This record gives sequence, C-alpha cells and structure tokens, in this order.
Amino acid sequence: MQDFYVQNGLFDRKHLLRLQPETIEFEANDSIDNLFIQCRKVEVKAFKYYDERLQFDMFRVGTKFKISIQKQDNTEFNVIFKGYFGKQKQVFNVYNEIKNLLWNYYFYDVYLEKIELLNRQVEFEIPPLKFTATGIEFISKNQKKTINFENLSLKKYYTYFASFSKTNSDNYLLIDFKSNWNSAVSYEILKTITNHINPQQ
Repeated sequence: MQDFYVQNGLFDRKHLLRLQPETIEFEANDSIDNLFIQCRKVEVKAFKYYDERLQFDMFRVGTKFKISIQKQDNTEFNVIFKGYFGKQKQVFNVYNEIKNLLWNYYFYDVYLEKIELLNRQVEFEIPPLKFTATGIEFISKNQKKTINFENLSLKKYYTYFASFSKTNSDNYLLIDFKSNWNSAVSYEILKTITNHINPQQ
C-alpha cells in the first residue's frame, strides 16, 4: 500500500490517494459522508494519463496532471491534481511514482493479456489500432492501412507515439496518449515486438 497527498488547487487542501494492489481510493470529495471514490482492479477496463501546462497570459504557472481509468461499466474514475510554481518538479516526481505503481498494480496485467493474445495469433483492437498475427491495421485519410511487424518502426514523443512503415513514409499513425484509451499498452506491445524483431532499434 502506498499513500500520496495531492492538491487540485493552489489553496486547496491535500487529498489522499491510496494505491493498493487490488484497490485505488481517492479522496475526491469534501463531504465526510462521501469522502472517497474507489476503483477495484477487477473493474479496470482501460486507462490513460497525461500532464499539461497551466498558463496565465504568456507565463507558465503550473502543471495539471490527470489519470483516468475507464471501468467495465464505462464510467470513469479520475484523479486530477496540480503543481504550481516551484513545486512543479516535486509534483512531477510524485506523478511519475503514481504512474509506475498503477502500471505495476493494474495496467501491466492488461499488457500481458494482449501479449498472450498475440502469441495465440488472436486478433484484437486497442483503438485506433487493430493487432493481427502479422502486423497492425488502422484507418488513415479514410483508407485502411497495414504495417507488418517486420516493417514497423516506432518512436515515442512526450505526448504521443508514432508507428510508421520503414519503406513507405506515407504509411504512419500518430497516437496521442491524452486522447486514446490504453495507448500506453499499445506502445509497450509495439515496443516489445520491435525489440524482438530488431533488437538494435
């Protein structure tokens, strides 16, 4: 079990986020009768997380962090907090620690499940990608496109990653971590595949 205390506003009180292997609890409310929201591991369907700048005119005053979990019933469990001014680096470190624990406790199992499907040559989708036994499929400019795993290159940027063909520069897809559920899982699957096929990549 690991406890974190985070703030959503500059003058907001600190809220408890408690991560356990089977349950996440977040002190999202101020009513003592309804203080915590909860998500159990068995409820996790998909996830995404991101951070973005908080601007005042032309000046950066802080960073907003958001972690979203989609439950099996399609409702969302959200953890939102912010870091301001000189505390941004400290809050970034907390954010990264939270992400790592969430991956280890909850999201790594989603990754393993998809890898097992690939090993059994079972097709599956993590939108906007479809994974097949030989590669990925996606829609680009209203056209269905395919990249075989042997021809796949991968590059990760801060807010998105790029999947592209080594032989056709027009055959590529950019996947935004902020907008796409389970995009981190897609990236880790593709990284595993490309590292296996091309260990030097």
